[in-house]
Amino acid sequence: MTPAGATAALWHRAGLPAEALGWLQLTGAEPALPSSFAVGTAAQASIAATALA
Repeated sequence: MTPAGATAALWHRAGLPAEALGWLQLTGAEPALPSSFAVGTAAQASIAATALA
């Protein structure tokens, strides 16, 4: 899952208006740090959703 996809999933799950996702601009690529977990994606998505809210 991409950071944008993860953010959209969080956003829709919270019942927020989809129009706000048009402002979303995420850069960078996973992995920022080597890990078996998508920590960078989770961090970027949660910060992005917080900023949009």
